[in-house]
Amino acid sequence: MDGCRPRRTTRTFLSLSSIFLTIWIVVLGFAGPGCREQSTVEIDRNIAPETILTGAPGDSLTSFYRIPVYWAGFDTDGEVVGYEWAITDSLPDADDIIYNFTTKTDSIFRFEVLESSEVLGHRFYVRAIDDDGRRDPTPAFTFFAARNTCAPEVEFLVAEGVSPDGTERLEITSTNGRAPTDTIPTGWSVCFRWKGFDCDVALDPEGNEIVVGSIARYFYKLSPRELNDQGGSITDTSACYSADDLRSQAYSFFARAVDDAGFAGLDPELRSFVWNLDPVSRFTKAIREGEADSSFVFYADVVDGDLEEEDYVIYADGDTLPITGNGVRIWASVRGYDPDDVGGNGEVQEYQVRLVDDTGRWQTLGPDRTFRAGPLFTDRQGYKLMTRSRDALNRWGRPDTLRFYVNIAPRFVTRGGPSGDDFVQSPLPGGVIQVAPGDSTLIVDFGAEDEDRASSRLQRLEWRYKFDNYPAAAGGTGAETFFSGWVRGSNFGRFETISRDPIPLTLQSVGDFVPGDYTISMQVREARDSGDALGVRVSTRKVPFRVEYK
Repeated sequence: MDGCRPRRTTRTFLSLSSIFLTIWIVVLGFAGPGCREQSTVEIDRNIAPETILTGAPGDSLTSFYRIPVYWAGFDTDGEVVGYEWAITDSLPDADDIIYNFTTKTDSIFRFEVLESSEVLGHRFYVRAIDDDGRRDPTPAFTFFAARNTCAPEVEFLVAEGVSPDGTERLEITSTNGRAPTDTIPTGWSVCFRWKGFDCDVALDPEGNEIVVGSIARYFYKLSPRELNDQGGSITDTSACYSADDLRSQAYSFFARAVDDAGFAGLDPELRSFVWNLDPVSRFTKAIREGEADSSFVFYADVVDGDLEEEDYVIYADGDTLPITGNGVRIWASVRGYDPDDVGGNGEVQEYQVRLVDDTGRWQTLGPDRTFRAGPLFTDRQGYKLMTRSRDALNRWGRPDTLRFYVNIAPRFVTRGGPSGDDFVQSPLPGGVIQVAPGDSTLIVDFGAEDEDRASSRLQRLEWRYKFDNYPAAAGGTGAETFFSGWVRGSNFGRFETISRDPIPLTLQSVGDFVPGDYTISMQVREARDSGDALGVRVSTRKVPFRVEYK
């Protein structure tokens, strides 16, 4: 029996053990924890809400600074419980935007318009938040400009100077910052009070116009005393400056309002003034002790130009002084006062005078306050005698001026004449001169005299002429451009013939005076010897007349 039973060998046992061990290892591999790592993250199946703008300014458009904005949100797997909005003036990073929470779906926003700019760009963002607290990752937004359509204005209620005791007031009305027309006396204070208003309007839902603008704050300054703006609140509506705050100069006071959009407009309201009245100075005739000083005049020696006091006579503004062979000397006296002298005595600290022709400079007067100048000779533009004074606060007053001329111009004489003969000008205006055919010389008779108190050497006169119109040879009318040369007249003031030779332009090819209408310009001047420094005056007379054949 034993021989018929199969025998177990060591090899067979090992094979079965290997099989069981392999199965056991495999089972442990599936059941053991270290073979595969399991995920513990929950899957978020909440869908983010969406946001839209249902009413807002169009992208890149310009709108009024008070803007209604409307928005809405929706959530496909929940509901929207609120919104967050933000406003920026640029394009910032998304993480830098600061949002504000609201449950509303519309609002009216006031967008800021800077003080120096009427239009400024803005970005408006809004994003919805759902019931799980999730925010729209892509906020709705629009970019637009805000405009302030009406700049705020300021109206002065008070602008005045106030006397030291408060009993007197002077209104300040000047609006010229460079040349104020109002002056406040020394020692006075100045006060200003104002109000503002903003005329910005909008339409309500019914289409009615409503006022929406308002003043937010005020700024002011007194230039040049204050370099920077003062104030900055809604209560800054007045300012006063005492006499200790002011000095002798011109001032400009500015006040401006800033509205609820931050806009102040371009031009502040202005009032200007000068603090310290000008000292007053005048030329007077009070040269000698005891004389009255009410006349605005000066003295001049027009007899012989020497320094004898008795030769000086009074002349006033606009006069012409007759010239002498030695020229003319003038003698002027000055008086003045300060209407708001700090000492109350009207005291003036310094007087100056200058005589202006081409290069006159100011000269300080001595204690006698008199001024002498000369000899003066002909000056075609005339002379200006000017005086000014300085007060204790170093303000120079506005100069007072006397204008005068030296050397009386020759005067045309129609009848009589310097020789006392029976002279009568010919032709008179509209008169007739008869000539013979072929005449090249016209007989005329013009007279003049020089009224200067001078020697006979200064009474000699010279003449010249030109025809402003004459009958032309080919028909029509001709005219001369240039005067003839100067020639010495007879009898110290008579010119009797007009020759064809001195005329620069020939009247006719045959050189004759022919019948027709003529106009002659005759000039007379004082004759001077070569190198004579007295100068000359010229007078002109224009006469129309007719030429007829005898």
